[in-house]
Amino acid sequence: MVTLEQIRQLDARVHRAVEVIGKLREENNTLKNRLSEYQGRIEELEVLISNFKEDQSEIEHGITSALSQLATIDESGKQETHPREDRGEHGPQKQPAAPKAEENEEPSRDADDESGEDQDAELDIF
Repeated sequence: MVTLEQIRQLDARVHRAVEVIGKLREENNTLKNRLSEYQGRIEELEVLISNFKEDQSEIEHGITSALSQLATIDESGKQETHPREDRGEHGPQKQPAAPKAEENEEPSRDADDESGEDQDAELDIF
């Protein structure tokens, strides 16, 4: 036969089980909400990543295009200078010699100023 004590123990176990199930349901709902938030954030980040990849691709294309243009300019510049040198049409051009500072400028010195020699020594290093 079933005793009153066994029924009380069963009732206590049922109450504990109901409490645990209630807590687990609350936790489950909380976790589902967090999961939903995280999935939304993941979608946002995927869009950002996609935009970043597109921007990165455009940047790479722009850099490649610029480098290609620079290479074309460099090659055309080399082709223009090499034929003249090979044919000897214009030969190497000499640049006019720049006038020397010593020839154009004479330092002003006073006869009674002996410190002028010290100043010239300082200026000679330039």
